[in-house]
Amino acid sequence: MKRHLNFRFISTAMLLFTVFLSGCDKAKMPNFGNVLQRPSSPEMLEYPKSNITSDTDFRDKSIKEYYTLKVALLLPLSGMNPGLGEDLRKAAVMAVHQAGLKELDVMFLDSKGSVEGAKSAIIEAKRRGAHLVLGPLFSFEVTAIKPIAQAHPPINVVSFSTDRFAAGRGVFVMGFMPEQIIDRAIRFAYSKGKRNFAMFLPRTQYGTLVAEQANRTLHSLREDSPISVNYTDLNDPVKIDEAVRSLKAQMGAADALLVPTGYEDLKLVLPYMKDNEINDLSVKFIGSGRWNDPRLSSIPLIRGGWFAAPTVQGQKIFNEKFKNSYGRNPPAIASIVYDAVSLAGSIATKTHGEKKFGKIFSLLTQKNGYDGADGLFRFKPSGLVERGLSIVEITKEGLRPIDPAPTTFD
Repeated sequence: MKRHLNFRFISTAMLLFTVFLSGCDKAKMPNFGNVLQRPSSPEMLEYPKSNITSDTDFRDKSIKEYYTLKVALLLPLSGMNPGLGEDLRKAAVMAVHQAGLKELDVMFLDSKGSVEGAKSAIIEAKRRGAHLVLGPLFSFEVTAIKPIAQAHPPINVVSFSTDRFAAGRGVFVMGFMPEQIIDRAIRFAYSKGKRNFAMFLPRTQYGTLVAEQANRTLHSLREDSPISVNYTDLNDPVKIDEAVRSLKAQMGAADALLVPTGYEDLKLVLPYMKDNEINDLSVKFIGSGRWNDPRLSSIPLIRGGWFAAPTVQGQKIFNEKFKNSYGRNPPAIASIVYDAVSLAGSIATKTHGEKKFGKIFSLLTQKNGYDGADGLFRFKPSGLVERGLSIVEITKEGLRPIDPAPTTFD
């Protein structure tokens, strides 16, 4: 049965925003359907529509406190990234608009994109009696609030970070983990007969992370460590050329080349690879999550390359929904915020008045997971997220899924 909830409005400005927001109904989110009945199936995050008259206070005072799940959303609404924070807030508004759950009470708190701001925000969340925290965004913020979240009384945190080291008991990281993306791409290439891997990596913390994961994956497949060449300064043509020549000299019989950088860096690097004839059809280019960019289709050398990504169709529908609502494309992380708020809505229907740390923790870590705009995901008790990822190929026409993401964690 669909449930509808009327919310108080705060000001005329907020009412005007609601009139705009009501237009969101014209662009539909995917119809994920009801929860599948098979024991191994993930829960589909789908909810009925609601009538929203304010995007800053979704509380219905007529609902008893006993049944309400209070959720604090920590976003960088000021500081260095207020534009990003505002877009993420709008993604959260979309999720609540989609939901219409009487049990969900959302409060927005400004983390300011800083250590002290994040600390103040989670202290305020606890003071207001929040049962669950969503956010913050940056890993240094998550690390800063971790001891506060875990201190008595503890509170579960679903952050938007990708930093595995920020995770811990009751502190979850929901971002797209680069280690999982690299692992999935390499295993797929291996399944297609690729055995000799090489890597061209930035000499950065990210490059080190990619190299370590590539080595772990290949060792688990009982393959040799990949050839690895690092570069430092893409603004210096001489240094780029030297690094590419070094790669060419060492590649030998390599049949797969991992280049995990994004569009802007690839535009600078690939011409040197072409000049050095690192474009043999037998060499398959492998990318990272940073390849999830349709602009790469305009670069001929990279066409045919593979990378792992969340479910493409779900992301496409979410992006269209956001653009239709707000007139611009969302930041890549916006779909994560949308799924996190939808997840909170799902949890709110299952607490049945039991909102202690342990109950919410058990719901967050249910083994079958959830299925949202970004596809299948679940949380491990360690705090790490596990995602079902598809394999995407870059073609002249665009990004084309060639190996679907799993639909269950069986």
